[in-house]
Amino acid sequence: MNGKEIIKQVIKEQKINASKMARAIGITKQNLFITLNTDTTKDTTVSKLVAMANYLDYDVVLVPKTVSQNTKGYIVTRGEE
Repeated sequence: MNGKEIIKQVIKEQKINASKMARAIGITKQNLFITLNTDTTKDTTVSKLVAMANYLDYDVVLVPKTVSQNTKGYIVTRGEE
């Protein structure tokens, strides 16, 4: 799944109000719809993905492809944390 698909799935599972989410992350409801539902781009920007994930109480995390018990991961932020 790509970032847009994951965010759409979480929105559906949590029954999130798109208008409230869009307002909270600083975009219009229309922009949120376009970001998640158009085929003009394959995916969204990392900063938008992080903003949406934060609103949904999720983190965007980078971990090596080969994960072990002691693997260190990194949380992607929008630069304000």
